Amino acid sequence: MAQTQCNVITAWCVTQHTIAILLDQRRSYIKTIKQTNIMNGTAVVKAELLNKKDANGVSQLVLDKNGIPAIILTPIAGSLPSKRTISGSYAQRQQIFEGGLYAVDYTENAVDPTYGRTFQFNNLGPIDPLKVASARKEYGDGTIVTV
Repeated sequence: MAQTQCNVITAWCVTQHTIAILLDQRRSYIKTIKQTNIMNGTAVVKAELLNKKDANGVSQLVLDKNGIPAIILTPIAGSLPSKRTISGSYAQRQQIFEGGLYAVDYTENAVDPTYGRTFQFNNLGPIDPLKVASARKEYGDGTIVTV
Protein backbone atom coordinates (compact mmCIF):
# COMPACT_ATOMS: atom_id res chain seq x y z
CA MET A 1 0.00 0.00 0.00
CA ALA A 2 2.80 2.40 0.85
CA GLN A 3 4.39 1.68 -2.53
CA THR A 4 1.15 2.61 -4.31
CA GLN A 5 0.90 5.87 -2.42
CA CYS A 6 4.50 6.67 -3.31
CA ASN A 7 3.79 6.08 -6.98
CA VAL A 8 0.67 8.19 -6.83
CA ILE A 9 2.58 11.01 -5.13
CA THR A 10 5.42 10.70 -7.63
CA ALA A 11 2.95 10.80 -10.50
CA TRP A 12 1.29 13.83 -8.92
CA CYS A 13 4.68 15.55 -8.58
CA VAL A 14 5.56 14.76 -12.19
CA THR A 15 2.16 16.00 -13.33
CA GLN A 16 2.54 19.23 -11.33
CA HIS A 17 6.03 19.69 -12.76
CA THR A 18 4.71 19.14 -16.29
CA ILE A 19 1.89 21.64 -15.72
CA ALA A 20 4.39 24.18 -14.39
CA ILE A 21 6.56 23.74 -17.50
CA LEU A 22 3.54 24.10 -19.80
CA LEU A 23 2.38 27.23 -17.99
CA ASP A 24 5.86 28.71 -18.22
CA GLN A 25 5.99 27.92 -21.94
CA ARG A 26 2.54 29.51 -22.40
CA ARG A 27 3.62 32.66 -20.55
CA SER A 28 6.71 32.84 -22.74
CA TYR A 29 4.58 32.31 -25.89
CA ILE A 30 2.13 35.04 -24.86
CA LYS A 31 5.02 37.38 -24.08
CA THR A 32 6.47 36.69 -27.55
CA ILE A 33 3.12 37.40 -29.18
CA LYS A 34 2.78 40.69 -27.28
CA GLN A 35 6.31 41.71 -28.29
CA THR A 36 5.73 40.94 -31.97
CA ASN A 37 3.68 43.47 -33.88
CA ILE A 38 1.54 41.46 -36.25
CA MET A 39 1.51 43.31 -39.56
CA ASN A 40 -1.20 43.11 -42.17
CA GLY A 41 -2.75 45.42 -44.70
CA THR A 42 -3.63 46.20 -48.28
CA ALA A 43 -1.50 47.87 -50.93
CA VAL A 44 -1.27 48.51 -54.66
CA VAL A 45 1.93 47.00 -56.02
CA LYS A 46 3.89 46.61 -59.21
CA ALA A 47 5.26 43.11 -59.80
CA GLU A 48 8.86 43.01 -60.98
CA LEU A 49 11.31 40.19 -61.56
CA LEU A 50 13.84 39.76 -58.76
CA ASN A 51 17.43 40.21 -59.92
CA LYS A 52 20.60 39.53 -57.99
CA LYS A 53 24.10 40.64 -58.90
CA ASP A 54 26.76 37.94 -58.99
CA ALA A 55 30.39 38.38 -57.91
CA ASN A 56 31.22 40.04 -61.26
CA GLY A 57 28.40 42.57 -60.93
CA VAL A 58 26.30 40.86 -63.60
CA SER A 59 22.57 40.92 -62.88
CA GLN A 60 20.86 37.52 -62.92
CA LEU A 61 17.28 36.45 -62.32
CA VAL A 62 16.58 34.68 -59.04
CA LEU A 63 14.78 31.41 -59.76
CA ASP A 64 12.68 29.39 -57.33
CA LYS A 65 13.10 25.63 -56.88
CA ASN A 66 10.89 25.05 -59.95
CA GLY A 67 13.05 27.28 -62.15
CA ILE A 68 10.47 30.09 -62.29
CA PRO A 69 11.72 33.67 -61.73
CA ALA A 70 10.89 35.11 -58.31
CA ILE A 71 8.81 38.29 -58.07
CA ILE A 72 9.44 41.32 -55.89
CA LEU A 73 6.46 43.52 -55.07
CA THR A 74 7.11 47.26 -55.25
CA PRO A 75 4.55 49.41 -53.40
CA ILE A 76 2.79 52.05 -55.48
CA ALA A 77 0.16 52.93 -52.85
CA GLY A 78 0.06 51.77 -49.23
CA SER A 79 2.80 50.14 -47.20
CA LEU A 80 4.47 46.76 -47.58
CA PRO A 81 6.84 44.86 -45.32
CA SER A 82 10.48 44.77 -46.42
CA LYS A 83 10.11 41.00 -46.90
CA ARG A 84 8.13 41.37 -50.11
CA THR A 85 9.56 38.71 -52.39
CA ILE A 86 7.41 35.80 -53.54
CA SER A 87 8.42 32.68 -55.40
CA GLY A 88 7.63 32.49 -59.09
CA SER A 89 5.47 29.41 -58.56
CA TYR A 90 3.37 31.15 -55.91
CA ALA A 91 3.11 34.26 -58.12
CA GLN A 92 1.77 32.12 -60.96
CA ARG A 93 -0.83 30.51 -58.68
CA GLN A 94 -1.88 34.00 -57.52
CA GLN A 95 -1.87 35.21 -61.15
CA ILE A 96 0.74 37.89 -60.42
CA PHE A 97 2.87 38.54 -63.48
CA GLU A 98 5.86 40.78 -64.22
CA GLY A 99 4.96 44.39 -64.98
CA GLY A 100 1.40 44.16 -63.69
CA LEU A 101 -0.27 46.42 -61.15
CA TYR A 102 -2.22 44.56 -58.46
CA ALA A 103 -4.14 45.17 -55.28
CA VAL A 104 -2.76 42.76 -52.69
CA ASP A 105 -3.45 42.12 -49.08
CA TYR A 106 -0.85 40.66 -46.80
CA THR A 107 -0.89 38.94 -43.44
CA GLU A 108 2.03 38.09 -41.21
CA ASN A 109 2.50 34.38 -40.56
CA ALA A 110 3.84 32.84 -37.37
CA VAL A 111 7.55 33.54 -36.91
CA ASP A 112 9.59 30.92 -38.76
CA PRO A 113 12.69 29.65 -36.92
CA THR A 114 14.71 29.69 -40.15
CA TYR A 115 13.36 32.75 -42.00
CA GLY A 116 12.09 34.93 -39.14
CA ARG A 117 9.03 37.03 -39.89
CA THR A 118 7.22 35.90 -43.04
CA PHE A 119 4.17 37.17 -44.88
CA GLN A 120 1.36 35.73 -46.98
CA PHE A 121 0.42 37.84 -50.01
CA ASN A 122 -2.94 37.44 -51.75
CA ASN A 123 -3.84 38.97 -55.09
CA LEU A 124 -7.10 40.90 -54.89
CA GLY A 125 -7.03 41.63 -58.61
CA PRO A 126 -5.35 43.75 -61.26
CA ILE A 127 -5.50 47.54 -61.00
CA ASP A 128 -6.13 49.87 -63.92
CA PRO A 129 -3.17 52.29 -64.17
CA LEU A 130 -5.65 55.17 -64.36
CA LYS A 131 -6.88 54.32 -60.84
CA VAL A 132 -3.45 54.56 -59.19
CA ALA A 133 -3.99 58.21 -58.24
CA SER A 134 -7.20 57.40 -56.36
CA ALA A 135 -5.46 54.44 -54.68
CA ARG A 136 -2.71 56.80 -53.47
CA LYS A 137 -5.34 59.10 -52.01
CA GLU A 138 -6.89 56.19 -50.15
CA TYR A 139 -3.74 54.32 -49.02
CA GLY A 140 -1.04 57.00 -49.24
CA ASP A 141 2.20 56.82 -51.25
CA GLY A 142 3.94 53.48 -51.55
CA THR A 143 6.27 52.81 -48.62
CA ILE A 144 8.37 49.91 -47.39
CA VAL A 145 8.31 49.12 -43.67
CA THR A 146 11.46 47.43 -42.40
CA VAL A 147 10.71 44.25 -40.47
